[in-house]
Amino acid sequence: FCIFILLNVSCAFNANKVKFQPKTFLNSEAIDLNDPQGGLRTPTEKYLPSCDQQTTLDKNTPWRLLLSFKDPESSDDGEVLVRSSIVMRFLEDENFEPPQGRIQVLEENPFVKQSQSEFARWTLSEDPDDRKDGLWVWGLFKEPFYPFLLFQFEINEIPLPASKEGKERKIPGGKLYAKVPHRREKGIGTVLKPGDIGIKYSNVVNADFAGLAKADIGEVRPCGNVIFNPMQFKEEQ
Repeated sequence: FCIFILLNVSCAFNANKVKFQPKTFLNSEAIDLNDPQGGLRTPTEKYLPSCDQQTTLDKNTPWRLLLSFKDPESSDDGEVLVRSSIVMRFLEDENFEPPQGRIQVLEENPFVKQSQSEFARWTLSEDPDDRKDGLWVWGLFKEPFYPFLLFQFEINEIPLPASKEGKERKIPGGKLYAKVPHRREKGIGTVLKPGDIGIKYSNVVNADFAGLAKADIGEVRPCGNVIFNPMQFKEEQ
């Protein structure tokens, strides 16, 4: 098998505590802000909430994501300042272990565009922050257990409301990373639980004395969380 190495991001993510109504940026459909799930199950022009299909990490299942952003430079848990909804699907590359592939954005918004680079990838994984349990005993199980989905894609700069002191705040455009609990349930398929997101603050340095090679040694800072709802196409794709 071939193995794709996804950048391992080890961050101490924190949960968000929503203390006020955050500003919301949507895709083409409205989100019900009175719904604790952010209207994730609201039908759209192209998609319905999945109710009679096995949910999968492949071309057959579109997923609606609700991204809740906080200030990545805040020293505490912070408040959710912006919420953003997108629809994407996880396209699987064949004959790779662990399962992995590309991310395809199906419905964009001002902060997440449909056009993504090769950076937009996903992979199933053990916990990247704690590998002592040694889950990689391949061959012992018909279907190896991968408790996490790691994925990454690019975002545009996200302006945030000014702080109480009047300081301007933003989430820089660039590489967004997510770590999400993952499992499979009989009769349901893939289940994705709420997970954490972080934005990379780039710091590009010379990787050799001649300055011909570059390396990004920047850090990933927690900037919120993400929740999911599987959808299904109204028309066969």
